[in-house]
Amino acid sequence: MISEFGTRLGNLIARPDRRAWRELLFWDVAQRSMARHGIDLPLAPFGGAASPALLYLVLRALEDLPVRRVLECGAGQTTLLLDAWSRKVRPLEIVTLEDDPAWAGWIQDRVLHEIVAGPLVSNGQHGAGAAFYDTGAEALRGRRFDLIIIDGPRGRSSAGRRGAVTLVDWLAEDWFLILDDAERPRERQTVKALRSALQARAGKVFETTAKASRWQALFCSEGFQRARWFV
Repeated sequence: MISEFGTRLGNLIARPDRRAWRELLFWDVAQRSMARHGIDLPLAPFGGAASPALLYLVLRALEDLPVRRVLECGAGQTTLLLDAWSRKVRPLEIVTLEDDPAWAGWIQDRVLHEIVAGPLVSNGQHGAGAAFYDTGAEALRGRRFDLIIIDGPRGRSSAGRRGAVTLVDWLAEDWFLILDDAERPRERQTVKALRSALQARAGKVFETTAKASRWQALFCSEGFQRARWFV
């Protein structure tokens, strides 16, 4: 799998591109982490799938933070990874939100936890077209999450994932939040909106950005502040 990844990134490696090298480094660290824990998954971090950096960040959070409850926005390779970790390493309470019913069904056949499939909903207060997952879904009620991964919905809206600000209501006392694709111009507004909402809710918030072929905006509470040193 590593050789396949190297081949697919050959055109990037041929250029003096530091971000491509960082992606390879993240992939190597992620592979080593999975091997340490006996996780063998046919992951393929290409195209629109979770990048090596995102896979590394999820694994690092699971290894280094006392994560028990995970909310994932957008099903995919991280869903398979979370399921494998919950089976082999430490039980997790996982909720995955997905708006594509066919894709949700495909993933559901491969994991133990429920994939909550449903259409995106719009909330005018977050900007025109800011459609996001239904964070009022029954599956979320009464729960608080210490890890939130935002890797969806796919980039169809000019407002990006700005509706993700509704997720702050589901954070536990200590938490780590990852927003994927933060390099996209429309997601820069999502980062600003999240920063404002998190500071209003939690006061002291730590923030950094992982930069490789794609960027991840990282936010964490004071109790989980070591997460800011993951990159």
